[in-house]
Amino acid sequence: MTDKIKVVIANLKPLDEKFDDLIKLLKKKLPEARDVDGCKSMNACIDHKTKSIILYEVWITEEAHKKYVEWRKKTGVHDMISDYLKDRSFSYYTYLV
Repeated sequence: MTDKIKVVIANLKPLDEKFDDLIKLLKKKLPEARDVDGCKSMNACIDHKTKSIILYEVWITEEAHKKYVEWRKKTGVHDMISDYLKDRSFSYYTYLV
């Protein structure tokens, strides 16, 4: 069962001048993800020194996460977040133990 569960790490590199605004937006929008079908958990971590944000997400499958991203694109939140970023990446992991 745990071989299908996916941990998603999203690395967000905001524009320096948008760092605080992005934090406010994420505090408002990320809790919504916890109610999305397939989301087991969603957490955000901030490094104030490097002004970077890591999203640590656990999904029942990679497909469930991709469906969530598509939903965020349809609602405009994905583009809204993009306006604050200079870079973003997603990595998918499977539990080892």
